[in-house]
Amino acid sequence: MIFKDFDIHYDNIVHPIFWWCGERSDQNVNDSIKLVIPHLFLTIDSLHVAICKMTNESSIEKVGIGKSYISKKGHYQISIPISSADYLILRSVISLVGDIYNLLEPLKDKGNLLELEKYILSLYNKAEQFRAVRNFFTHIDSSLCKVSEEGFHLVLDKGTIYFSYYPQDGGNKQTRQKDISAKAFEGIFEIARDLYKEITSHKNHRKDYIPAESLFK
Repeated sequence: MIFKDFDIHYDNIVHPIFWWCGERSDQNVNDSIKLVIPHLFLTIDSLHVAICKMTNESSIEKVGIGKSYISKKGHYQISIPISSADYLILRSVISLVGDIYNLLEPLKDKGNLLELEKYILSLYNKAEQFRAVRNFFTHIDSSLCKVSEEGFHLVLDKGTIYFSYYPQDGGNKQTRQKDISAKAFEGIFEIARDLYKEITSHKNHRKDYIPAESLFK
């Protein structure tokens, strides 16, 4: 946990992004940046906390029965051999990564991100890769109700989730798998460190910021 209290978060995220935007006020910079970026880093830091718990305190990356797919009508397989405490961690990880792309989507669509654009787009694309598994758990009720029609499977095996996915646009059922182990999120934290370097590069009213290299380690 990097931003373990409000003062640290304010000094290292809220303060620099305010002045970063201020130095670009004559370039029509997207003013929403000042609101989104602080919440984004709080979300990423929370994701990092959840992933550390997943790796160090849970069996999510260790247990499983092997990958499995079910396609026959009326047939199903559900194998999530973890405790409720571990399931809490699993759902936290999946929900938080979804929050990242949801936060960034309107920001990237509005544009005028200047030097932040490449980091925002890269971070969005990395997080968006988890959209299907996040939507699956969000709407798991509708998937379970389709067992009699198309079959259903949900299997966790050593950090990979195998699942029946029904697209939100009403398309046909798809067989999906997604790696949700700690390694799968490394790219998100790498981009976040680069984004942090940029927002702390402002020239006016600088503070002694946490080094980017020490974030999310």
